[in-house]
Amino acid sequence: MTNKIKFSFFFAMMAFASIIASCDKVSPPFDETGSGGNPNPDVTVQKVLIEDFTGHQCKNCPAASKIAENIQTAYPGRVVVMAIHSGFYADSFPTGIFTYNFRIPEGQQIADYFGIQAWPNGMVNRRKYNGSPVVTKDSWSTHTGLWLQETPKASIKISNVYNDATRNITTTITSKALKDLTGQYKLAVFYTEDSIIKPQVVDNIIVLDYVHMHALRGAFNGAYGEVVMNNPATNDSIVKTYSLTLRADAVPKNCHVVAYIIDDTSKEIIQVEEKEVK
Repeated sequence: MTNKIKFSFFFAMMAFASIIASCDKVSPPFDETGSGGNPNPDVTVQKVLIEDFTGHQCKNCPAASKIAENIQTAYPGRVVVMAIHSGFYADSFPTGIFTYNFRIPEGQQIADYFGIQAWPNGMVNRRKYNGSPVVTKDSWSTHTGLWLQETPKASIKISNVYNDATRNITTTITSKALKDLTGQYKLAVFYTEDSIIKPQVVDNIIVLDYVHMHALRGAFNGAYGEVVMNNPATNDSIVKTYSLTLRADAVPKNCHVVAYIIDDTSKEIIQVEEKEVK
């Protein structure tokens, strides 16, 4: 049975009603499932990264997570989601219910760089709309559909080797230009984790056993990645290998390596891929 606590009681104990009240009112969501793999790895298709800026104390953030899940269902294998816990809604405390820390430094750096000041919010391949790449959850589906109509400019292949004894993950990423491109392109590599069971505010209820999906857990090459291509010609490719040790509480079978290529001029993500750690 799902464990719930009336928020009015907890609010009296923890005194953060002002934080909770600042979200927009939405209907309760459902728990998330699913991931964005590639149903046919031999065919390069345009994929989309939805960066979902969230927090376990944000009562409306689960609704955004549900929207992202629905988009993944609508476009199987073509949408990758990264839930970036950031800002004051992601605060953790020494005691009480919200003791778990979902934040990582690189996630907060991304949120700060793009000026995230309200939650939930997100980006769809970081394309600007009305001058900003940050868009509300209700527009994610429309922007995703438009992106998926485009011809891919690049491809990404991921090969992972996981060591059970050391908990080390080594990932090899092959980035390839599919047409002549102008400018500088970066590769950013992270890992996410599904099925983390921790408290979450949902509307005015604290759900103690909420299932957190797509949580950003670690970075292989920093928040902003590194330059891998300059003015690449068609079929130019580069192979990069990275390693890190999974955090102690991460469940390897629930983790995915996420890699994306960034146009360093426009800051748009031109391609994204993910693959299971094991």
